[in-house]
Amino acid sequence: MFEYLTKRGSFGSRICKSLSSKQSHGVVCCSLAAPTHDNHTMEAELYKGFSIYGHSIEQDGGFAASGTVVREGRVVQSSGILDVFQTEEEALIAGLAWAREWIDGHQ
Repeated sequence: MFEYLTKRGSFGSRICKSLSSKQSHGVVCCSLAAPTHDNHTMEAELYKGFSIYGHSIEQDGGFAASGTVVREGRVVQSSGILDVFQTEEEALIAGLAWAREWIDGHQ
């Protein structure tokens, strides 16, 4: 349904390139995983004109997930804690999925 590009590595080496020539159904999707603090990781995507973020916060032997929707540099909506997952990756995926669903439900 849409093009998805993921670059991982050190934060400074991650590059998000515009995929506008490869848009499918108006969606441009690019993902960056960025460690923000010792216990917090964030993954960002561009989705239907919004910047979306999945967050993973290590706590109590698991990883709490949350999502944020941003447009033109302003927070449009944030989820709060969605659930606690066994892995950081699962939490990031859940946060991004929540943000996509929020956008799809509010357009």
